[in-house]
Amino acid sequence: MSSPNTSLYKAFDRNKRILIISNDETYGKALAVVIMSLGSYNVVDIQNQVVEKKIIDIIEREVIVQVIVALNTHDTVTVKQVLQVISTCKRTRFMLVVKNYSFSDLIQFLSYGVANIVDQSSGLPAVMDCLQNVDQNRPYLDEPLLECFVSNFKIKSNSDLTNREIEVLSKLVYGKSYKAIADELNVGFETVKSHLKNIYVKLNVKGKQKAIQKAVDMNLVNKVFT
Repeated sequence: MSSPNTSLYKAFDRNKRILIISNDETYGKALAVVIMSLGSYNVVDIQNQVVEKKIIDIIEREVIVQVIVALNTHDTVTVKQVLQVISTCKRTRFMLVVKNYSFSDLIQFLSYGVANIVDQSSGLPAVMDCLQNVDQNRPYLDEPLLECFVSNFKIKSNSDLTNREIEVLSKLVYGKSYKAIADELNVGFETVKSHLKNIYVKLNVKGKQKAIQKAVDMNLVNKVFT
């Protein structure tokens, strides 16, 4: 049976209106209390189950611009439902609070443009830092996630891609925007676009989501077992 909605607060400042989706009711409520205490955000609703059509209806009806998805478990159905919501609500900003996650889940969320992800074990202060980065349209991966990516993944060098293309693809997998990639590599935006065009041709794909998925399918991104 679905848990009832918990309507916490509605206000006129729609730029700060937040929807929390959490399959851990206790954590969802605790998160809402902390966010509300900041004074600059309005938690409109908490949903304890991911029901695609219902979530989309709330986002559209309440004009939600920020959604926090806090997942205690990452079953295939839940992840698929969340990805469908993200794909449909393109004007809404999403951030992810994860626990007991798999790396394939993270790659899927990154490929759908969710570049603000925090490990629940980092605590609520890290979640608040992530939320502020969402406000500023800046990507955010906290330290535990960055360490996990660095220690558990590598791009194989024995593909048809050049070293620079591998570097660009690696940053794409980690959720970097085209501008961020250009800045980090100290090259022009058009240069990054050119590299990506070559990557797409060599992988025979169209767009970054397909490129990331193809990289995983072809084992261009390998998990390193220690």
